[in-house]
Amino acid sequence: MWTSTWKSLWARRTRLLMSTLAVVLGVAFVAGSFIFTDMLKGSFDGIVKGTVADVEVAPRTDVAVTSSGTAAPLISTDTVAKIGAVPGVKKAVGVVNAIGVYAVGTNGKAVASFGPPQLGMSWTTLPAYGGQPGVVLKSGHAPRTDDQIAIDPTTLEKSGYKLGDTMRVVTPEKGTIRATVVGTATWGSGGTVGASYIFFTPSRAQALLTDGRDAWSGVKVETEPGADRDAVAAAINSFLPANFQATNGATIAEQVTSQINDALKYINTFLLIFAGISLVVAAFLILNTFSILIAQRSGELALYRAIGASRKQLRNSVLVEAGVVGLAGSALGVVAGIGVARAIMYFMTLGGYDLGVSQLRVPPRACGDLGVHRADRHPGRRPAAGPARHPHPARPGDDRRPLRTAPGPGRPDRAGTVHGRGRRRRNPARSVRPSRA
Repeated sequence: MWTSTWKSLWARRTRLLMSTLAVVLGVAFVAGSFIFTDMLKGSFDGIVKGTVADVEVAPRTDVAVTSSGTAAPLISTDTVAKIGAVPGVKKAVGVVNAIGVYAVGTNGKAVASFGPPQLGMSWTTLPAYGGQPGVVLKSGHAPRTDDQIAIDPTTLEKSGYKLGDTMRVVTPEKGTIRATVVGTATWGSGGTVGASYIFFTPSRAQALLTDGRDAWSGVKVETEPGADRDAVAAAINSFLPANFQATNGATIAEQVTSQINDALKYINTFLLIFAGISLVVAAFLILNTFSILIAQRSGELALYRAIGASRKQLRNSVLVEAGVVGLAGSALGVVAGIGVARAIMYFMTLGGYDLGVSQLRVPPRACGDLGVHRADRHPGRRPAAGPARHPHPARPGDDRRPLRTAPGPGRPDRAGTVHGRGRRRRNPARSVRPSRA
């Protein structure tokens, strides 16, 4: 029976291949959505962990926000030095950063993307949280003089310039300046997700972004190995200005990651809507295909019953065929889902949303369809459960006739013959004829 099953699969390989393709397409979009969302989370996690130090000193977020015409709060250099003297602090570095710093391309237009910010900041070599890489130099060298800048690789490529060229940069306070691009750099894992980074020397960043004052937008603190970061943050908060706050870098990373994950839920839902539509279409296609296959095999199944095959054997034969299609299609669908995720990532990169070097992982939920995708099994249950019938009634002039199935052991047929496991015998009750007296 199993030999006949595999031969039947091979004989109908074209139709089964198309059914498998329908399963592959349905699973691929669902798995691809989950894999891409997981890659996106990995990119954001790399950026967040690369930009957060062991302890971050930044303006408070629980106080009134300054108006657009009011300068952002700054922290003095003396306070930065005082932070560096706190027990448990290995090094404290003042940093400057601002939003609205645009690179101007060779076409005379600002290089920007919809949504993510365009950032200008001071160059720093301080490691990120837990000793992870902070600012990572990709090519060239760091800015050494005030007329030099480093820029992220994606923005440099989009601008049309190359290393050594002089680029125009638009700043929020000093207007347009000119600087020489001497290197490319980024934060953490290397992704920008649409944002742009322009790095200045610390003195140049103060001149352009703090109106020339000897002050900083914030302070990044590297703690000693084994130091309690919460205790260090509390010690720093004891003398900070009222509009600044020191926070453990792990706490900031968790808060930002939670906000990002909440935002990514909408992207995942959007992708799953299209994946669900493709899955429904694939389910109908599989149902129709298997219904046709079972109808075409009615005569074959009836012949198996006539030569002694049980209903259980026929049902198992059909379920094995459906299982092969379901499992093979689901496994190939997960592989195809990786390709779908890569394709989405490629088109996002073309649109300027660089995800960086994100580790490709297949989350367990993307493999959920591998064990539960059984939509193609149900059509085989009904035809295999009842007696085999011809798919079409006999028509006049048609030499095809429905095959009669043999009755079960110990039961008489229409002629009164009882079929048993041994020799045939006549049913005595049916063999007695009434007398004509």
